[in-house]
This record gives sequence, C-alpha cells and structure tokens, in this order.
Amino acid sequence: MKPQLAATVLLVPLLVVACDPPAAVTTNYVIVVNAPPGGVHALRRCGGTLTPEPQPVQTVGEMQDVLRQLRLLRDVNIHIYSPVPSPFRNFMDLCQLSPYAQGSGNLTSTDNDRTVTGNGADAFGFRAQGIVDLVSGGSARVLAESERLIAPDGTVTEILVKNVRLIPQ
Repeated sequence: MKPQLAATVLLVPLLVVACDPPAAVTTNYVIVVNAPPGGVHALRRCGGTLTPEPQPVQTVGEMQDVLRQLRLLRDVNIHIYSPVPSPFRNFMDLCQLSPYAQGSGNLTSTDNDRTVTGNGADAFGFRAQGIVDLVSGGSARVLAESERLIAPDGTVTEILVKNVRLIPQ
C-alpha cells in the first residue's frame, strides 16, 4: 500500500491534488477530477446524495511480479478550488467550499507498480488538462501534473512534479 502523501490523495474514482505556493505557475489551487457537477459538496461523503461516475482502470500487465496500471479518463468534470484549506488532508476538507472554477477535461495516470510489491522503485503520476469557467468570469485552460517516486522500502524518495496551472483564455 502506498503511503499517504501530504496534500495529495488518490481515491478511485476521484482524484484530488493540492498544490501550494510558491511555484511561479501555481497560486494556491486544488484540482478535483471526476466529482459530480457542482463540486464535491454533492458527494455522499460530504452529506450530498451523489457518487462519482465509475471510470475504467486498466491493468496493463504483470511483469516481475508487479501490476502496472493505466487510467484514461475522458470528458470528466474538473473543479478547481482556491484557496487551499489549511491544513489540507483530502477532498473532505473541500465539502463546505464552492469551486473557484469548473469545466471538463481529460486525465491520464500511470503507475509502474500499483501495489508497491516489486523489488524496484515505484514511479507513478498523472496529467490532467481541460477548460474551466472561472466563477469571476472568463475561462482558463487548466494543466495539472504530479509525478512521484517511491523507494522499494515504501518511502517517498522524490516528488518530481506537482503543479496546477490556470492559463487564461
């Protein structure tokens, strides 16, 4: 089992990633992929009545006793929350908040050792992109990336990339 990573939670079929400042391209955003329309407050775990739409997860093969995984989510809801609640633990911290922006887009995620059972390091991550409408007016292209590396003993050895960017349209 992967260790809990600060400010990043992966819940199938929901994906939530928070990116804190000071990165020049990131300004205190959280991206949520595949929540119901309107945001996470509508989810059953937040007191609402809805659940996320199931999404396909493909195990792309077993080699050297490890499972490799690929997820391709297409035309799914994207919600951006800002500012990031402090402390931010998981999507439950967003239950009482309204989205800063919402729209739709795509997500691709990969994992070379889904259950961290192999003898080598585990590299995993995702890229989400789409178009969102800002609550304040206008729209933006959203790009979010996260890449991580876990050592064979289960410790997070390196966070290679972690950002959420909004590019005004």
